[in-house]
Amino acid sequence: MNKFLSILVFSFLLACSVPNDRVVRQEFLAERPNASIEFLGVGEGDSDHAYYHIQYRIPSDSRVLEEIWLYQKQSNGAWVCINKSEPKEFRKY
Repeated sequence: MNKFLSILVFSFLLACSVPNDRVVRQEFLAERPNASIEFLGVGEGDSDHAYYHIQYRIPSDSRVLEEIWLYQKQSNGAWVCINKSEPKEFRKY
């Protein structure tokens, strides 16, 4: 029982530590409804900031584009996007 409770608490704390992927996906697609998201995930950050890397394609372009959205944790615990990079071609290194 203690192991299960520990895993549950850890999962809860981890889920609260960054913005919800589903919310970020919805916010991104609201701005770019024709985009097809290839990858979405947190890159770097700290307890109050999270840089979401969003890689996507648009129908008229075969390239994969990437934008980085900076989310900041507010005093009420909500995460708000405070900065968005310009789209750039994504290149794997």
